Amino acid sequence: MAYEKANRTNVKENIELLLKILEEAEFNQEWINEYKQDMINYLKEKHKTNNLFPVQFAQDILLVLKQIDNKEENLKRVLSIKCFGDSKYFERNIEHVLIRIIKTYLLENAEEYSNDDILLEVGISKYPEIFEFCGDMEYYIDDEKIEYKKETMGSYLNSYNVEKMTNLTIKNVRKILFIENKANYIDYIQNKQESDEFVIYHGGMYSPIKGKFFKKIYEACENQEFYHWSDIDIGGFRIFTRLKKIIPELQEYKMDTEAFFSKREYWKEMNQDYRERLQQLRELSDYENFYEVIDAMLENNSKLEQEAFIL
Repeated sequence: MAYEKANRTNVKENIELLLKILEEAEFNQEWINEYKQDMINYLKEKHKTNNLFPVQFAQDILLVLKQIDNKEENLKRVLSIKCFGDSKYFERNIEHVLIRIIKTYLLENAEEYSNDDILLEVGISKYPEIFEFCGDMEYYIDDEKIEYKKETMGSYLNSYNVEKMTNLTIKNVRKILFIENKANYIDYIQNKQESDEFVIYHGGMYSPIKGKFFKKIYEACENQEFYHWSDIDIGGFRIFTRLKKIIPELQEYKMDTEAFFSKREYWKEMNQDYRERLQQLRELSDYENFYEVIDAMLENNSKLEQEAFIL
């Protein structure tokens, strides 16, 4: 009886301590603050923690959230050492909880994405990111000018330089094209890129630092046209819509009904769950650009991967 009473007291003290820590924590990102408030409400109402805020790792989770709140690049094992003094502690104990939090508060319907992609969304990566593009570009780091020319296999830039670069200039360009898929990017710059085009490998999910790179490119341009090319599927539509928040003038490239029907021999069938999620997008104004092609996809119960356009 005495043990049970002591145990209840400890639980109450733990909850009070966690509430105090949560209420004192300060974050800038909206989704983290939403998570914080939900956990405060849950603790007050239920007097216990849940699987998004397990008691044994509660303070550790807040520590990691504080690190990613600044939207800077965090190498996974360096982050783990910085927060916990152990390069593998994050992977063993915190990563799976953080992924659940991200999927609940930041990424809806993230079934198409790997855990690495989900972590990349908040700036956590295994290695420094390498950004790929093809075209004429120059920028300065301190007083040193760094210049790129159009190369057959494209050019490369590491994430550290993005933070430091100033006076970015995109030269001799009419059109800027983002491409999601690596194979399509390589095929395009080798066989299809015109002299007045600047082409960027987008990839799927992108980190905050890669988003900064995209924004700097956009801000360096004045009268250029911006396009994005992705799979004709839910993931591709989401990628386009997210990029459009950085580039309001963004237009779709080979993502319309004409492109969809031109490769009908490579269509992939959709299951019922996928159809329902696609129908949900059809009801959202953010996806207005794709209403017509979504209707065609639903009518033909098919989606199309970008690689089909290489064939």
